[in-house]
Amino acid sequence: MTNLRIIFPLLLLLTVVVTAMVMHVSQLQSNLINSTALKTAELYSVALTQFRSLYSSEVVSKASASGLDVTHDYVDRDNAIPLPATLGMKLGEEIGKHATGARAQLYSPYPFPWRSESRVQRAFEKDAWAFLSVNTDQSFSRFESTGETTLLRYATADVMQQACVDCHNTYPDTPKDDWQVGDVRGVLVISLPIDDIIAQTEESLRYTTFAYAAIGLGIVLVIAFVIVRLRNQSKVLQQRVEERTARIEKEIGERKQAMNSLIESEEHNRLLLDSAGDGIYGLDLNGNTTFINPAACKMLGYKVDELLGKPIHEIVHHNHPDGSDYPSEECPMYAAFTDGEVHRVEDEVLWRKDGSSFPIEYTSTPVYKNGALVGAVVTFNDSSERKKMERMKNEFISTVSHELRTPLTSIKGSLGLIANGQFDEDPKTARKMLRIAYENSERLTLLINDLLDINKIENSDTLFEMKPLNLRTLLVDAIYANQGFSDKYNVKLSWQPSDEDQLTISADKNRLIQVLSNLCSNAIKFSPEDGEVVISTSHDDKTVRISITDNGPGIAADYQQSIFEKFVQADSSDTRNTGGTGLGLAITKEIIERHGGTIGLESTPGEGASFYFDLPLTDKSH
Repeated sequence: MTNLRIIFPLLLLLTVVVTAMVMHVSQLQSNLINSTALKTAELYSVALTQFRSLYSSEVVSKASASGLDVTHDYVDRDNAIPLPATLGMKLGEEIGKHATGARAQLYSPYPFPWRSESRVQRAFEKDAWAFLSVNTDQSFSRFESTGETTLLRYATADVMQQACVDCHNTYPDTPKDDWQVGDVRGVLVISLPIDDIIAQTEESLRYTTFAYAAIGLGIVLVIAFVIVRLRNQSKVLQQRVEERTARIEKEIGERKQAMNSLIESEEHNRLLLDSAGDGIYGLDLNGNTTFINPAACKMLGYKVDELLGKPIHEIVHHNHPDGSDYPSEECPMYAAFTDGEVHRVEDEVLWRKDGSSFPIEYTSTPVYKNGALVGAVVTFNDSSERKKMERMKNEFISTVSHELRTPLTSIKGSLGLIANGQFDEDPKTARKMLRIAYENSERLTLLINDLLDINKIENSDTLFEMKPLNLRTLLVDAIYANQGFSDKYNVKLSWQPSDEDQLTISADKNRLIQVLSNLCSNAIKFSPEDGEVVISTSHDDKTVRISITDNGPGIAADYQQSIFEKFVQADSSDTRNTGGTGLGLAITKEIIERHGGTIGLESTPGEGASFYFDLPLTDKSH
């Protein structure tokens, strides 16, 4: 098997070498044949051309002066010699008979009448004329196969000399009598059989082929010897290489596995950074940003490349909340990579690209590498919402405390007076104190119920029973439910029936009765005695609007934007005479929004107010 592995490549190499040599010899033979044939044809052409020129200048001119005729039909005439072209063609025929079989022919587009067969007719003659009429100082050749013989056809331009011009322009029956020196009269074509040249060339190259073959065989044998010798030496090297390759492949595999793990870890870390809602960025020991996540860029309004490698303190942390300068030496973010401590701050701001600021809470943590401090990582979040929620919570607690304290104080005071025996002798006043305590307990109960109600609605703990509801039925029930309250205040509660009342909505009837009761009771309480509260409806293709309008004092513009918030009342004084918890409109707004609707008001102070809410219509309404 080993010998075959050596012999086969050597045979292949020998085949390639021999093939290359044969191709080289073949190419050499072809080039030699072509060059020999072209040179031979060129010599014929030059010889004939020089002979014609010499004959024209040395013989024809003197013969004409001596009275001899220069003519093409000189053979049977006395005192006549042939024309130069005629003698040239005759000489070419004679040379061809005794030598190589070459033929010389002169072709022209302007032949004499007795030489019509020499007119340019065949393809080669036409191609030669087209080329040589432009390139008079060059030759035109082509190898052609005619049955058993291969010919070289070699053409040169037949250029008019002075002697030729003198003759042709005056000769009888000349086809053209305005020749000038340098004109191309025709083409001289040498037809040269090259079979003998091929045979001679093959004979001369036979020994060269044998020599090449011997050299190739010798080269192959030398290479074979060297290969066998090197093969024996390479076995040891191959074994060593295989062992080292195995070690390297093992190391590469281990490194590749470690690299893949590192890439996966880096990708995981990148995804964590990109997904984090808090802003995160890294700092080097110079305070320059080493990385920053998308959340931080979004909060700050900068692009990543605007912050990377930059001193971030000078860009986003340069001023205190009050606008005073904030030197980087005092910055706790930077302190983490100078003192190695974790710094947490809750009351600072960062500055956006647009110049605005926002409150933040941040932690700056030192980063170590091989035990050495190399920087810090800062995590921060926008605390605006948290601070807002804390403020709202505090306000809510304060308001609820106030709202609870007021009735409780009244109850405690009234019951305290009775308990101390202040009115033992005055039952009428005692009953009055008990009435005050009872009314305030009712107010306290109403407040607690409203607090529980709005908490359930806001937290979606209350299920709404949505059913198709006829608008007329809803309004009739609402008026009936509030009629006693309006009579108590001596206010007329009226309804303007219209076509809209036949529309259908999808709603929780009890909750909408609650909404209408809240709005109607508010309108009644704020209406003057003998006033009127009007319920009306309107609609478009998609929604129906229910409006409750009174002719009370109206609502100040300052309160109109916040009237639907918790504990906001048009009359917020402790002496208000309309009662209420300050939660009714907030509850009303939550109920309407849970129905997919909107609520609003229109009011001009001193001219009353109109509260309205829009609800989507059902398909049955169309």
